[in-house]
Amino acid sequence: MQATSPPPLDSGKAAWRKWLRARTEPEPGKASAAIVRELATLLKSLPASRIAAFAGMPDEPDLWPLIESTQGHEWFLPRISETEMNFHAMRSRHDGVPGVFGIIEPHTSAARIDAPEIDLVLCPGLGFGRDLSRIGRGKGYYDRWLSRLRPGTPIIGVAFPCRIVDAVPTDAHDIRMTQLIPSA
Repeated sequence: MQATSPPPLDSGKAAWRKWLRARTEPEPGKASAAIVRELATLLKSLPASRIAAFAGMPDEPDLWPLIESTQGHEWFLPRISETEMNFHAMRSRHDGVPGVFGIIEPHTSAARIDAPEIDLVLCPGLGFGRDLSRIGRGKGYYDRWLSRLRPGTPIIGVAFPCRIVDAVPTDAHDIRMTQLIPSA
């Protein structure tokens, strides 16, 4: 049974992370397919772009159908080391290797791209606020990397609907999204 009411915003990120982890998508395959359709429609309206995406954890949407089928865009996925995250070219889950957290990552030999060269970010999170706030898993990889993007680079928060609420707690260093998918 999922808790229906979120903790108070001022209860801190630890309480929020616990609450969000307890929220599971009842039909993750169906929800992932709807998210992929919405993203595919959005990408059709964009010129060729260099897109930073993610290989989802079990509690995140599966974007591989989008990455593997969408033409006209270059895709970059994260490789995580102990202290930082960098993005490398990748088009298929079959071209990757298990990474630090068991998530598929690009090979070390894959072409790397610097954050300012990215045109669009599909950003994961443990949860998002409709106010475009984001709470991650607590290691800070994404906030550090997102802070290096070119000003104005669109950052789309991508999560299952059960992980989108009115607002999540943030700190001064947390990067806000420019849009959420699924759209609220």
